[in-house]
Amino acid sequence: MRRSLILGAAVLLVLVLADGLIWHWAVGVVMRETQTWAQARRAEGWTVRMGAPEQAGWPLAARIRVPGVEINAPAGGLPGGVTYVAGQALIGVGLLSYRQVEISLDGPQSIRLGAAPAVPFTTRRNVIAVELPENGVASAADIRIEQLSAVLAPNAAPVVVARADVRIVSAPNELRARVTTQDIDLPASPLVTGMGGRMARFAFDGALVGATAPTMAAWRDAGGSVTVRQFGLAWGQLAASGSATLRLDGALQPAGFAEAEISGTAETLDALANAKLLAPRAAMAAKAVLALLQRPQASGPALVQLPLVLQDRTLQMGRIPLVKLPELVW
Repeated sequence: MRRSLILGAAVLLVLVLADGLIWHWAVGVVMRETQTWAQARRAEGWTVRMGAPEQAGWPLAARIRVPGVEINAPAGGLPGGVTYVAGQALIGVGLLSYRQVEISLDGPQSIRLGAAPAVPFTTRRNVIAVELPENGVASAADIRIEQLSAVLAPNAAPVVVARADVRIVSAPNELRARVTTQDIDLPASPLVTGMGGRMARFAFDGALVGATAPTMAAWRDAGGSVTVRQFGLAWGQLAASGSATLRLDGALQPAGFAEAEISGTAETLDALANAKLLAPRAAMAAKAVLALLQRPQASGPALVQLPLVLQDRTLQMGRIPLVKLPELVW
């Protein structure tokens, strides 16, 4: 009995020592690869700042805790690119699943597009999983975000997203993204009063073509576009799905078209008119046209299939102007 206990203790000690050695080696690899990634991005024109890493994760995962993360990445022709800041990042691999790198982002976070004000946000969970292929060059990432709370304007109430799932795939001259969000709580506004305070679902599957152009004009001239293969929206009485393509016109303003299948159009037009985003006359004209285009369903509300056009900053349904958009200054 005593010999069995001694033998068991010896085996356990060997396993712990082996795990410790493997863990120290793996943590060293994670540290080196993180620094290699940062140096490679800097060579591409990115700005990457990180605090001194600390070891973490023993005994089942090899991780490093990196405080004070700040990353600025070029984004097409957007002046200033995209800047992301996080209080800390936990980067590592499981000792039994070393081909999947997991990055957990925590603390106060913010994102800024170009010279626009930064949008601060917090999350209960913000995890990026990157599967490493055999050649070690990752081209896809899966992001899971839970309980995201973002303040889009100073002194405004936050937008709260219960859950968002994102898959990003990088291809030559193209960045593809598939996004699904659930239960988006919106701050009060005239439009929200009419539509409802919670957007049940928003999703899209699309691609950004020409992501490496140095300016917005160069991006446009090189054929840059945003293509949405499929989108879906459920907000109050409004349900919509379809596809869209957007480019920049001669004045560097968004222009394009969409094919959409929509239900709840009358209620939505009333909400737009009540929020003073749509002239009452235009709302009445649009409702009359849509009533003729509606297709009854065996169950559920009637559907309307219609083209939407964005031209000269005006969103049109066929020939009927719906909303005049503000000018974008790049």
